[in-house]
Amino acid sequence: MGRRPGVVKEETTKLFIYNLLTDKFVYFHFIPEDYSEGESADFEPQVIRGRSTPFFGYSSSGPRTGSLNFKVHDDYCVEPSSIVETVNFLRSLAYPEYGANYVLPPRAVIKMGSYPYLKIIIGSVGVTWQLPMRDGYYIMADISIDYQVCDDPYSASEIY
Repeated sequence: MGRRPGVVKEETTKLFIYNLLTDKFVYFHFIPEDYSEGESADFEPQVIRGRSTPFFGYSSSGPRTGSLNFKVHDDYCVEPSSIVETVNFLRSLAYPEYGANYVLPPRAVIKMGSYPYLKIIIGSVGVTWQLPMRDGYYIMADISIDYQVCDDPYSASEIY
């Protein structure tokens, strides 16, 4: 049985991703070069007779989205211990789990620095392999991950 979120492998771990479907972790000792997030809200216009502009009624929010970009080098892979295994782990985050009568979405937990844990669904994982090579394999990769947060709903005061 794998470790649970909150049990960090080493004190130097600055980023980890936990795949809820496979019960596996990936650890990194760095913070990603780029991290972006976004929010959206939908307000439906309610046209009122005799009024020059409509009233807007709240319809829904989100989902909150995020994007991480970082480089990985084989010599700095912690767990999994090679860049190929690390990239395969990250790729697996974009695939569902199939059962006899179900399909589970690709859910994960991400923890970065002092930010709170996020339950996420991975939308895409991009990998650009880069030189140098060792034993016929690239040993560096540029990774991009896009996700949607699937935590419990929040109110404006909770977000603030």
